Amino acid sequence: MNGKEEKQILIRVPDFVIVKGGRVRGIELGRERIYFGTQKGVLISSFSGASGISTTQVNILIGNPIIDQWYDFGFKCNRCYRSFTLCKAFIDGEIGNRQSFHSLSDGQLNCKEICGTEAENCKDGVVHTKIRNYNTNQGNLKVVHYKCLLAGEINDETICVPFFPRVEGIDILREGLL
Repeated sequence: MNGKEEKQILIRVPDFVIVKGGRVRGIELGRERIYFGTQKGVLISSFSGASGISTTQVNILIGNPIIDQWYDFGFKCNRCYRSFTLCKAFIDGEIGNRQSFHSLSDGQLNCKEICGTEAENCKDGVVHTKIRNYNTNQGNLKVVHYKCLLAGEINDETICVPFFPRVEGIDILREGLL
């Protein structure tokens, strides 16, 4: 070399790099969480600046319009603290083996309508209902697996629904890859 010492720059790469039609885009999943120290903004800007590759951020939510609740992917049951899973009917719809959730009306997005499974037999079913707070013995409105409800918490108004994903920011990504 010409006697100059070159400085190495180490950068973190985004979760995905997409190549389509000769265009390249970086994708970072999840939203910025200051209290977790995720530094998504720093990652995106440092990668884009060092590589010249446009990079964007998308966030995945899980929820259901019937209960009008949407949470960041990874949200857990307020009773058993296990993650909510995507039901087999949703996966089958996405791979073309049954009707897609995206083609159903909001009123049809419940366990009974989608796969005919009764709530008590649905391992992926979710409810938004009052559950007993063990400290105060009061009912608190929470999102839990149907299977995690206690006998006294089930009533006729309880609607069992599957959670499915919704992606925020995908339109920006699609526009950049057109």
